[in-house]
Amino acid sequence: MSPSLPSKLESFFETMRRGEEFAQHGFDLLCKRSEPEQYFDALKQRGFFNPSENQGPVPSANPDFVHIPVWAALKYLQAVGARAAALNSDELAEKILDVIRSVTLFRDEATGEPRDNYRTYFTFAELLGVLPLRSISIGDVGLIPTWLNSKYDRSLVPHALSKGLLKRLFDDGSAESAEKACAVIEACLRLERSSRRRKRSDDDLATVVDDYWLKEILQAYARELGRKAGRNAAVIFENGLRIVFSKERRSYDSALWRPAIETNSQNRDFYGPENRFVEGLRDVLDGWLETEQVGASEYVEAALKDGSEIIRELCGKLGDDGMR
Repeated sequence: MSPSLPSKLESFFETMRRGEEFAQHGFDLLCKRSEPEQYFDALKQRGFFNPSENQGPVPSANPDFVHIPVWAALKYLQAVGARAAALNSDELAEKILDVIRSVTLFRDEATGEPRDNYRTYFTFAELLGVLPLRSISIGDVGLIPTWLNSKYDRSLVPHALSKGLLKRLFDDGSAESAEKACAVIEACLRLERSSRRRKRSDDDLATVVDDYWLKEILQAYARELGRKAGRNAAVIFENGLRIVFSKERRSYDSALWRPAIETNSQNRDFYGPENRFVEGLRDVLDGWLETEQVGASEYVEAALKDGSEIIRELCGKLGDDGMR
């Protein structure tokens, strides 16, 4: 049973229930309070954070488009998230994370799928960039693939992850943070059948994150990932290379798809996955060699005998350039 509230506050919540505009106005007013978290429990008990409140795409006036609603609670969640960060509060962080988990894991009754609202998922990604790192579990990082899988936007979530969560994980530098960083990068590298707008052939693959944003992320963090995670980071890119350059997809000379291991004008920008996995493993190994030369050198030596041509070529290039 919900605890009793002052009649004015109870009336305020009832007004918020009259419609989306009333809810938005109510949340806006609560955000202006110096301690907006005081109302969190009451709002939750009255269903304002129920996963069903977060709407998926709705038809627009133009039948060729859909409208992605803005969930009224998002601004309030951000305000409480900022308070959790300012107070370094695990308790407040857990309340926010509980909403993030329940909304992400919710499945629409009609489709059986998560509700595709990239605006909500963008806010969730931003929240992971401010909440105390110790409160964010590897399981919470495991929610990210759902956020990245929107049909309507593939840029906002990775941009938020790059500027927020990933930066903080690398700044922290602990083994736990390195594990989480690996999980974030691996989620961004997930391969899928290419959409028509990016498709080059029937067996074409694309990364779930648009190539422009993925390139930006890897240029910023791949070497640091190698420094912090070593073999665990290398394996992520190695596995991707084995898929992208598999005999079923690339049955002849890998140099046709990636002429140079190093940055070179011969490399074609439109071979996104080929470029990202080659450059990613190259930079990860470069970073790993800086911090653990023995372990990294052993990996490279073994890779020189690998059955994959592209892996042999990549590690051979490292050897030719001289291991530090």
